[in-house]
This record gives sequence, C-alpha cells and structure tokens, in this order.
Amino acid sequence: MIGFKQIEFFAIRARMPTPQVLPHDIQRLSGRNAHVIGLKTFHRDVDDLAEEIRLQTRLLKEKRESVSPDARIKELERELARARVELEAATRSKRKAFDAFLVYSHRDGSRLAAILQNALETYPPVDGRTLRIFRDTTDLAASPSLMFNIQEMVDNSEFLILLASPAAAQSRWVEAELSYFLKSRSPDRVLMVLAAGDPESSTAPSFRSILGEDMPLFVDFRGLSEGSNVGRNPDFQMGVAKLVAGIRRVALDDIVDRRGHRRRWRIRAVLAAAIIAALIVLLAYLKLA
Repeated sequence: MIGFKQIEFFAIRARMPTPQVLPHDIQRLSGRNAHVIGLKTFHRDVDDLAEEIRLQTRLLKEKRESVSPDARIKELERELARARVELEAATRSKRKAFDAFLVYSHRDGSRLAAILQNALETYPPVDGRTLRIFRDTTDLAASPSLMFNIQEMVDNSEFLILLASPAAAQSRWVEAELSYFLKSRSPDRVLMVLAAGDPESSTAPSFRSILGEDMPLFVDFRGLSEGSNVGRNPDFQMGVAKLVAGIRRVALDDIVDRRGHRRRWRIRAVLAAAIIAALIVLLAYLKLA
C-alpha cells in the first residue's frame, strides 16, 4: 500500500510523459503544453493556471479585435467563394449529361429536329452555361441494343422535347421513348412542340392518358419546317426562347431581354469599331494632305 508521503513525492515530481509510455491513440498529448500541480503548492499552482487561462483568453480576444473590418470582409468573401465552388462542383456531379432529349418521328420531323437542336445549343448562355440537346442521329453511338442505348440517354436527360405531329403520335419509337421517360419523371418535364396537325391528334396515346383533359401549352412550329430560313423566323426564335426558359426554369422576359441586350451591345460595338476605323483613315489622309 502506498503511503501519503509516497503519493506526495510522486505528485511533486510529476512531469509530462514521453510518447513512448503512452497508449498509441493519446501519444499526441505529450506534445501539448503542461502545467504541473503539486500537493504542497496546490493553491498557488491552480492560481497560476487560472491566470494563464485568463491571459491566453485575453490575448486571443485582442488578436480577433485587431483584425480590420476590411480584412475580415475579404476573408468572408474568400470563404463564400470556396463554398460556391464546392456547391457548383456538387451540382455538376448531379447534373445530367443532356439538358433535353429530343423525340420526333423520322417520317416528318427530321429537318425540324436538326434545326431545333442547333438553335437550342447555339442559344446565348443562361447562367453561364449553354444547352446540350440529345438527338439520336447526332449523339447515339452504334450499338446492337438500340433501345438500351436510347433508355440510357433518356435517363441522362433532364427534360424531353416532343415534336408532336400525327406521324409522331403513331410512331412506336416515339411511344416507347415517351413512356419510358414518364416512368421516372413527371409530365411537367415534357416540353411540347407542335410540328404538324392539332394538339389532340398529335399527342401520343400514353401521354394523352396521363394528362387527361389537362393538356399542356404547345410551342407552335406548324409550317415553319417548310421554309428555307426557319432559324430567322421571329415565331421560331420566340418558340426557341420559350423552350430555353422552360429548361432553365426562368421567366421568358429574362431570356428575351438578355438576348436583346446582347444584340444591342454587339451593334454598338460594331458602330464604335466603324467610327474608330473612319477616324484613323481621316487622320491618315490629313497627314498626307
């Protein structure tokens, strides 16, 4: 049995242990600051410890208060920027490969589908990102399992754009693609483009049964595919803007205003360049005269 004097002796001579004598999971404690408290000097040692804590707390507070508001604001801005980068990275990891999957009948919709895909993918960026549209003839790799490939592309698309027409409503491929999409997505993820006919006869039976009487609004492109300059048609351009707004989930006015602003800026830039060029020519002429 250890006597009182022995306990006091060991307590007075206590020192921070070396890492080797400590268990592996607490060996890092040996590198921390230590404060010895002995039995004979207990009250004095505790007072010293309390004073040390008070001084360290005061020093930490002064360091925090010495940081200027501007420096603190800049640090917060850096933290916010890092958080935005992390959020964007997380969003990209969850983002589908395609913004929309274009479904149409090859019998009457191939030309309009190609024009529409190009118009959507070349539309000015919204929120810093352009659209990527899947169309079978441009994005589908050769495979013995065509339907499996199509289903994979549907799974990797946020929206489905249906070029509705009587031929599309009767196409088994359009029916299969639309039905597969609606197994995992809500009908509001389907964007309708009326390419021919009327809404009733141009809607696939599977989609019509899901919607019932609640038919969606159509982007009306009837007759546009027959023209030679479809891309420059104002009705076509407005329809494309509506589709972009639907995919990006923003107001149509924001899309149209943004595009109008870019067009005005380009016109002003061209005029400014022309005026500068004219001034240079005029100055050169005056020097030679």
